[in-house]
Amino acid sequence: MFVSWNEDNIWPDVELSPEEFESAYIEFSIYARNWFTRNDLIGKAFLQLKSINARQGHVYMKKSLPLRKDGETSAKGMITLTVFCLKPGESAPQGEEVKEEGEDREDLEDLSKAVLGSSADTGDTGKNYHVLINIYRAENLAKISGANPNPFVTVEFAGACVRTTPAYDVEQYTWNECARIPVQTPVYEDTILIKLWSGGSALTMTPDTLLAQGLISFSELRNNSLPARWFCLYGWDPEEVPDVKSISKSGENIKPNCFKGKLLISGRVERLGAEDVMMAAGITTSRSAPEPRNMQLALLADVYEVCGAVGRECQVQLAFGSSTKQTKDWVSPGGLDKIAAIEQHGQGAVTDDFGEDDKIYEVEDVTTFSFTQEQGRIEPILTMAPEEAKSQPLVMVNVYTRGLLSGRTRVGYQMRQLETFKKYEPGNPGRPRYMPLEPMPFNTHARIPGSVLMVIEHFTTDDVPRHNRRTVKPMVYIVRAYAFMARNIKVDTANTNLALRVACAGVSKTTNPEASQVRPMWMKPLELKVTLCSDHPKEPPTMEPITVTLLDSQTILGVKNDRDIGKTVCTYEYMRQKDNMGRWEPYRLQPQWVKLFGGNYGSVAMGEVLIGFELLHSKFRADLPAIQMWPVPEEEFDPKRHFSKLKKATLHFSLYGLRDLIPNGHEDPVVNVRVKKFEKPQPADPTGVPPSKYYSMNFKYEKLVHEGQEDNKDDHCHKWRTDALGHQGCRNLEFFQVRKINVKVPDKEILQPFIAIRVLEKPVELFQGTALQMKPFGDEGALIGESRQSLNRLYPCTWYEGVSLDYPYSAQENRIKKGVDKAIRACASRTIFEEETPEDRARELQVEREQRRQEQMNYMKSLITMEEEKAETIDSRALPLELRPFKSVFNPAGYLPEDREALQLREEHILNMEQLGNFPLCFGERAHAEAGGAGLRLRGKLEQSKQVHVFKPDFWYQNAPLMRNADIVQDDELTDWNFSYEKVFGFVKCVFKLMDGWDREAQSDDAAGTALAMAEEVEDEGEDEAADAEVASQAMAQVSSKKEDDAGVVTEEDKAKLRRSVGFDDDLDSYAFDVTRLTNRFKNKERVPSRIRVRIYFVKAICIFGKQVEGFFGKAFIDPYLAYKLGNVLVSMRNMAQFNTNVPSFYRVEERDVVMPAEARLQVDLFDFQDGFSETINGEKLIGSTVIDLEDRWHSSAWRDAMDRKQQIPTEDRPLINPQLSGQNCGSIEMWVEMIDSVRASDIKASELRKPPAMEIEVRLVIRTCKNVKPMNGDKTDVKVTVDLECKEYEGVSMGFPKLQATDVHYGAPGNAIFNWRVVYPRIVMPTKSCTMDLKLYQANSISSDEFIGAVSIDLRRYVERVARDMDMIFIEKADLQFSANSGGEELSPEEPPAEEEPVGSVQFEMWFMTQSEANQKRAGKGREDPNDFPQLVTPAEGRGWADFAAGFSFSLPDFGLMKKIIPIVLFTLLCLVLLRFIGLL
Repeated sequence: MFVSWNEDNIWPDVELSPEEFESAYIEFSIYARNWFTRNDLIGKAFLQLKSINARQGHVYMKKSLPLRKDGETSAKGMITLTVFCLKPGESAPQGEEVKEEGEDREDLEDLSKAVLGSSADTGDTGKNYHVLINIYRAENLAKISGANPNPFVTVEFAGACVRTTPAYDVEQYTWNECARIPVQTPVYEDTILIKLWSGGSALTMTPDTLLAQGLISFSELRNNSLPARWFCLYGWDPEEVPDVKSISKSGENIKPNCFKGKLLISGRVERLGAEDVMMAAGITTSRSAPEPRNMQLALLADVYEVCGAVGRECQVQLAFGSSTKQTKDWVSPGGLDKIAAIEQHGQGAVTDDFGEDDKIYEVEDVTTFSFTQEQGRIEPILTMAPEEAKSQPLVMVNVYTRGLLSGRTRVGYQMRQLETFKKYEPGNPGRPRYMPLEPMPFNTHARIPGSVLMVIEHFTTDDVPRHNRRTVKPMVYIVRAYAFMARNIKVDTANTNLALRVACAGVSKTTNPEASQVRPMWMKPLELKVTLCSDHPKEPPTMEPITVTLLDSQTILGVKNDRDIGKTVCTYEYMRQKDNMGRWEPYRLQPQWVKLFGGNYGSVAMGEVLIGFELLHSKFRADLPAIQMWPVPEEEFDPKRHFSKLKKATLHFSLYGLRDLIPNGHEDPVVNVRVKKFEKPQPADPTGVPPSKYYSMNFKYEKLVHEGQEDNKDDHCHKWRTDALGHQGCRNLEFFQVRKINVKVPDKEILQPFIAIRVLEKPVELFQGTALQMKPFGDEGALIGESRQSLNRLYPCTWYEGVSLDYPYSAQENRIKKGVDKAIRACASRTIFEEETPEDRARELQVEREQRRQEQMNYMKSLITMEEEKAETIDSRALPLELRPFKSVFNPAGYLPEDREALQLREEHILNMEQLGNFPLCFGERAHAEAGGAGLRLRGKLEQSKQVHVFKPDFWYQNAPLMRNADIVQDDELTDWNFSYEKVFGFVKCVFKLMDGWDREAQSDDAAGTALAMAEEVEDEGEDEAADAEVASQAMAQVSSKKEDDAGVVTEEDKAKLRRSVGFDDDLDSYAFDVTRLTNRFKNKERVPSRIRVRIYFVKAICIFGKQVEGFFGKAFIDPYLAYKLGNVLVSMRNMAQFNTNVPSFYRVEERDVVMPAEARLQVDLFDFQDGFSETINGEKLIGSTVIDLEDRWHSSAWRDAMDRKQQIPTEDRPLINPQLSGQNCGSIEMWVEMIDSVRASDIKASELRKPPAMEIEVRLVIRTCKNVKPMNGDKTDVKVTVDLECKEYEGVSMGFPKLQATDVHYGAPGNAIFNWRVVYPRIVMPTKSCTMDLKLYQANSISSDEFIGAVSIDLRRYVERVARDMDMIFIEKADLQFSANSGGEELSPEEPPAEEEPVGSVQFEMWFMTQSEANQKRAGKGREDPNDFPQLVTPAEGRGWADFAAGFSFSLPDFGLMKKIIPIVLFTLLCLVLLRFIGLL
């Protein structure tokens, strides 16, 4: 039985947590419909969402899944479907772009694989496996509501769910059962789910409770079996976390913090042989559990101190699995007063020795619980633990407190692997260390998270002698926190005072707040004088966790009110020390960008902070001053005292124009470009004017371009209005202005300097032209929007390590690339602060020592003058100069293996025997392969193309969004700023670059800053002249010892490229910063004609839009139609709506003449059609939109080249965005755009776009013989075969070729029949959704109807699709298929098992699949009619004679006994009498 639905369903808003997505499935169930009883299940199929999303295009395309019932191995049928699964921001796939694996290797010769209802059709063609998961036992199961659980385990995979025997009211239970799941490849999922449940009760009506869930990869299990292993289960205590689901639904998550038990399992995948029988899914008995190797374990712990735990009394618990021990007594707050120790230490110091800032600190209200040795010593946990680390439970430290009225409450915990703790050494007490505590959900907002100072060790015997714990003494140390800045803050910073608080050991310091700063920059080292414990002054102390908190500091009615935004807990333990020579080990400040977490449960990233740390003993504070964080001028830079240096650069800025500014004012806006000065704030000058914090320059709208003429319209800077960003009448202006400014930028990319392009309304002026003229709202107008863009990826090439002007650019490209990659890694954020490992630190110290040694060696060599040695051009081995030994005399340039390729030397006898490798694909071949033979194609937008072999975008003046209180906008393909109505207030078109060094012609709108810069430049020139003279003398001294290599000649072009921003385009640089060339490129009549013909090619779309079921006029599917807007001209194609589909096909070309740039904004919308009354009730809903900037494309050299090259514009799949559905994927539209001069439009015809021609396929079938036909008339049969085509796209009936065609009859066939009969089915129109052929075997009857014997059904869809795609004929020679008596006969109930079939015969035939055009050249008639060619058929003699036909009417007389001998005599006598009478003798 074959059923075709051809329907689609979409669920656009499924909400799943990451953990739920890992195990989520989509289930397909097929039912047999009953009218009066419950529907009967035929079978189910499953697909895992994670597996779908992980595939190319996030889609399973036309996959056939077997349908099975629970507990059965045989498939009940197949379901063919296409499924895609998209995460937020991912683009919907287009059908043609996804190529299935193995499609080219598909075996089309074996027609038996296409037989419906056979083993091939039911998925029984792959390899058979048994997934065997052994569940041995569970131990230490946690109680549920005070009672033991009722455990059972389920194993789910490949649509099967197997359940073990349930146990009741047990803490541990032994199953020794094996879950067997049959699997047949191909498998479209990879995750085996193992779930531990506690059974519910029918009496109390409680459901089953999921205790734990585990995932196992099928592919990994197939390659490597899983030995018996303990899986430790962790979850949450219901009393501590009563509602986990509500927390997950809010978008936050909390870590599992409670041991729930452990489960011993093993697993393997068993491949079945050809003779092995695949068993049904179920539970069998397994062998006894092979116990993993165990070891005896003694876990020892001593608690010294607990800090930050709120309560009246405190107790510490040590847990290892279910084994727990705790401190003997509850301890009250007390012990060492760390603040008093700090103050006492400060009394002996000189007053104000380190400034007033040293006295300003806050004493945190941190409760400290100190434990004596007797109070803090925890009894050993003696247990048996697996030797394998993965099977071991985690070591858990729990801190409990209790109050006067409150009971025992856990306030924090920490979980660590056993292998992270040292082994116990008798006589050598372990060094205690602080462990930061993870807060419980109810106290995540604690100002200072708790920590515990303790030592944990392990031993292998239970009779270990306990020695006294190590004695530590309090000492005063200095913890320096270098607070640089913060970024990506997820709160509105408009009215905030952002500060950074650093707390450690009960002391905290806070930076000065930065008011209303999107990126607050503190650049301040916070020195915390803290009391830490150590056993020796030269040894590092027991470092407490450092809490870094970003806060909003507000003062309300004189009361300070700080609101924490996000925090992170850092660990830093390295203390600066002296080496064996008494010298301080080198210290390098290495700050990191660290994420700050906040929210209700401390799991939401709220921002990032750039911070570094330093730890030293307080008595060395004067010897080791803090590193200066503010960058200093290059000539003052000392790497031992400064973090960064300021490098001089010239910022070149090219402003193209403004687009889509929201209509706030009527005056022309002003563009202010500024770069923040990385200089230490200076006091105000004597006049009270504070120094400027920015390098800035302003751009004002001018009516004419530079040196333009009023009477020339092309010299006018246009202004126009558009409808965009949810507003009407948005302003657009052209500027075409270029300026440059001298700036100083830090050389450390991690500081991430940025440029801010601010668009402001003109300031309001009152009483203009009078003595009372004033600006009540300041010199700056209201801010429209601001675009911040990073500069650290545009550093000049010479700023990267090892790059200089002495070598050509090509020789240093690899080094530049490494520098860029290093900068990108440095600017990436981390979840936690990652301290350098001792190994990395030792490696850096070794490098430092080697540099020192090399410097000394170079100095000693400089004192020695050696006679010059002249090198020959080649030596006796004919080696060139570059391959000589690496001596400066012979090889001045040095050999750079990373920059140039070494000469490959070979033996002479193989020089002429070199075998060249295969040539790579040329451009056209690769593009053709990518596009599937349908032209160039891109996945995604053209302007964001990553497929550079198809199209490399050069849209330099792309729209940059103007936002408010927003940080640097990252390059994100998933964000379309045209539809961020609440965030974006317009766009700016600009480019900029940095050039190494200052330009004297650069100007600044800050007069004071300009004067100071020029003064510095003059002063630097004097110093540079002296330095240049010294350098020149040194160069002259070395000229004789250095010979310039031809390959190393540095051209002026190389120097310009090395001084320029890395990766800056040469073509862009040729015109962007020259105002004359800029205006000539974008305003020249030859480049921008008065009118441009725009041709928009709409191909098809995928709409991800849920069913509309609201109201009285809800409908199951959408009716999409297109509308587009060029500038402000709207064109609606509502009358061409496509009904009842989510995958509309348009194949339409729209042509319009536009004026550039006023009508350069193209917006394409896709709506859901509603009739008149429904539109009044529900309204027509927007499915999605996309916006294209035609101006960018028109001025793009790459795009123009593609347009001129036979109009080869790539097809793009543009995502559809709905502004009302933020973050939701609404589908994609396949389209492309062409533009030409309207004058040339008649000469250059539009690209041909039409729906793929109705490719017609012809199928021919020549039935040769039937064998072993079941006898129906004695031992013979009158054999007849009918062929019936089931295809809705078949149009050959009008040509005289009916769907049902029958052969002639072979009369009296003894079992084998011969036909030589042709069946022809022309004009099968592609594409087709289903195409099947039924061959039925009959006993022919002349009087009554034919009697059915058997049938076979063939799925022809993949054959005709392959011919339509490849245009190649498929010929199947002598296919031999068996007839089935059940096919086409009486239907069986889904619950009735099929009976064992008896053979009824087989048919042998030949089959051709060819295009209709090829078939027209090889015409053939049906049967044996003319034209009887291809091949020529001969009518068989067997079974076609009259005797054979009459044999079908044979009958027998009754037995007359003796009368049969007399009857002939009587008949002869009567005949003689008649004859005699006739002749007259009687």
